[in-house]
Amino acid sequence: MKFKIDNSVITLISIIGMDIIMYSWIVNLFFEKDPTIIAGIIAFVGAVIGGYLTWSGVVKNIEFEKERDELRLIPEKISNINILLEKVENAQNTRVKLLSNNSVLNAMGDKKDSINHAILVNYNVYIGTKNLYEVIKKEEKIIRDLILHSAPSIANDFIRLHELSIVNELKEYKKLLINELDKLEDKIY
Repeated sequence: MKFKIDNSVITLISIIGMDIIMYSWIVNLFFEKDPTIIAGIIAFVGAVIGGYLTWSGVVKNIEFEKERDELRLIPEKISNINILLEKVENAQNTRVKLLSNNSVLNAMGDKKDSINHAILVNYNVYIGTKNLYEVIKKEEKIIRDLILHSAPSIANDFIRLHELSIVNELKEYKKLLINELDKLEDKIY
């Protein structure tokens, strides 16, 4: 692991440097180089440096643990994404049968189950899953209303428009899942 000099290191070095200059001036002014005072100042500066090194070590350890935990969860996340991708594939195959009362929502499966899988991946997949179900539900309701309450010659164009909206949502959701899958696979390799 490389050591990076960031703003906190530069700030700490500046503070310590100013402290040394200031303490040296005070010692010379009041105590005329008393070895006890000089030893105390050196001990104080050493304590500050030791405290900073301990703190930075703890921060690095916490970052390492988070990274290790994230790597440990990658196989489970990949498995959940693959389950969601399977549901999308089922839904995309169902699109053609929509007019025969087959629902894309039925093909996607239980919303709660999909949400549970999505939560285990990350926030973006969770929101994408939640939005997908809401859009499909709304569009299918519009399509059913058009089928039930409109003349077929008038309704067909509107139905196709709303079906296209569902197809596009499924494509966007699938892109999101594939993108997240690629990110996870990149972390592994």
